[in-house]
Amino acid sequence: MTRLVDPQAREVETLTALAAFTGRDILELGCGDGRTGRRLSATASSVLGVDPDPALIARAAAAARDAGRTNCRYLATDTLDLDLPPESVDVALFSRSL
Repeated sequence: MTRLVDPQAREVETLTALAAFTGRDILELGCGDGRTGRRLSATASSVLGVDPDPALIARAAAAARDAGRTNCRYLATDTLDLDLPPESVDVALFSRSL
C-alpha cells in the first residue's frame, strides 16, 4: 500500500504563508526524500537538500530528476559537516527532522 504524505501540499501552503521562497536559494536541512524542497523549487531559484542518509538522497535526486526540477541538488552529509560560504542561501528550512 502506497503511503501518501500531504497529497494536497498543505505543508507548502503553510510555509509560503510564513516565509518568502519565490526566487530565493533554499537550504533544506534533513531533507529526507526531498519532498518539501522539491515542491518549493517550483518557484525558488535553487534548493540544496542535505541529509546524512545516502539512500534518501538518492531517492530525492531521482524524484527531482523525474519531476524535471533542474534547480535542485542534494548532498549526503551531516549538517554539522556542511561548509557553505556565508550568505550563500536565503532561507534555511528544517522540518520533520527530529
